[in-house]
Amino acid sequence: MFDRVVIVPSGERPPDEIDLLVEPSIFALEFALPSQTVTNDYAVWIKYRLKIYDASGQEQAEYAAPAYGKAARESLMAGTKSALTSASELALRDAAVLLLTRFE
Repeated sequence: MFDRVVIVPSGERPPDEIDLLVEPSIFALEFALPSQTVTNDYAVWIKYRLKIYDASGQEQAEYAAPAYGKAARESLMAGTKSALTSASELALRDAAVLLLTRFE
């Protein structure tokens, strides 16, 4: 999507030669246990906020990116991981797919 990407640690000033700054943050995180869903599944919802700034530091856009992951208590995908960890990783993948396929 970009020719070059520079990671700017939190609190540091971005380099002067950037064309665009994308500032991701998590503004909501929820999870549900099997006892809450009355199923055998763990579920994770993550809501990301992406703020887009131009080279002069002016905010140009803001996007909300929701993500969801679900894993069964005895999931084959989990392997040695807990089902909650697997559900969280699936939610992260869901966000990545959303950005790759819909971010313009």
